[in-house]
Amino acid sequence: MHSTAYRPDIDGLRALAVLPVVLFHIDPGLMPGGFLGVDIFFVISGYLISSILYREQAQGTFSLTVFYARRVRRLFPALLLVLVAVLGFGYVALFADEYQRLGNHAFFSIIFLLDFRLMRESGYFDVASFAKPLLHLWSLSVEEQFYLVWPVLLLFLRRLGLRLGPLLLLGAVGSLVFAQYFGEMAPAAVYYHPVARFWE
Repeated sequence: MHSTAYRPDIDGLRALAVLPVVLFHIDPGLMPGGFLGVDIFFVISGYLISSILYREQAQGTFSLTVFYARRVRRLFPALLLVLVAVLGFGYVALFADEYQRLGNHAFFSIIFLLDFRLMRESGYFDVASFAKPLLHLWSLSVEEQFYLVWPVLLLFLRRLGLRLGPLLLLGAVGSLVFAQYFGEMAPAAVYYHPVARFWE
């Protein structure tokens, strides 16, 4: 399986996307709107993964098993380290109800459904974001859901002989309409929704 050649320009864009997010989390006044870096990161990730998938599927070298194994090797070591460190610190630093919520979030993080869990929690009675040490992993959940669905969808469309361009445009427009419509009703919840992020 061939990997995409290293792109220092894309690594630079990743840094530019991450920096405003970090500054926003330190103090929103340092970088108002810094959370938009997450959107940029999704676009970069979608571009890179799609480039690999398009090329390998066209060459006939694509394997779902190899693709998913590569994702596991790339993500799970760092994810497990974060979860062990946060759960270990939380065990001595948090009250029982806070630790229970943390354990719940850790579980949903490891199965890449934290975004859906956070959607259910959003609202008037939700706790402050600083009380959710694993909150940042919602974006990893969205990304992994994309990785689970996107290769299978591309294979399916290719085998049907359908043109990807018009279908992608339709999906992107549908995603934007979904984000706009539900964003007016439940902006905090739709922020985490993978369908609202598909266009990216």
